[in-house]
Amino acid sequence: MTSSDENIRRVMEYAPDLKVCVGWDGNKDPMSIVDRAIALGAYKVQLFKPYFNQESIDKAHANGILCNVFWADDPDEAQKYFEMGIDTVLTSGGAGNCTAGIETIGHLLALRDEVNGPEVLIGAGVNAKVIAYFREHYPLCRSFHMSGKADIPSAMVFRREGVPMGIPGFDEWHIQQTSEEAVRLAKEALHG
Repeated sequence: MTSSDENIRRVMEYAPDLKVCVGWDGNKDPMSIVDRAIALGAYKVQLFKPYFNQESIDKAHANGILCNVFWADDPDEAQKYFEMGIDTVLTSGGAGNCTAGIETIGHLLALRDEVNGPEVLIGAGVNAKVIAYFREHYPLCRSFHMSGKADIPSAMVFRREGVPMGIPGFDEWHIQQTSEEAVRLAKEALHG
């Protein structure tokens, strides 16, 4: 998922079979993201509350585009989104990480099953151990949002401690990159 249309075009040119999700680009017009997704031939939109409405969801669906909402941490709010036709709600359970929000996520999963509703996409701090933990407590949870990031050493040779060469707060001596091993372990935890 990205909010950069140029990146989306490049990805789709490189890998035309890849299912692309259009992210919010800061435009507060509820139809903007849907119009972009249609123009780009996207599979899905990541709607950002409160910048969507029933009309934007309906237009996306009429064009074969699935709708995620970022985020729904409250069962009443999720119920409203379910009734609007949202396909997926992303949640951490209202906590800094999904494990701390497991009780709320459990309520959202129960609501999903009760109304045969949209998917509950569990995010924030997801790794293989977290997936196993959730599957132990809620065997029917099936969707997780995970970056699988690992810090790897960068090729940066010049090092001057205390003087960042890039963005303050970011260590230029390491690169965050998705770890193939982390993804493999997560897949095993999810599928057994």
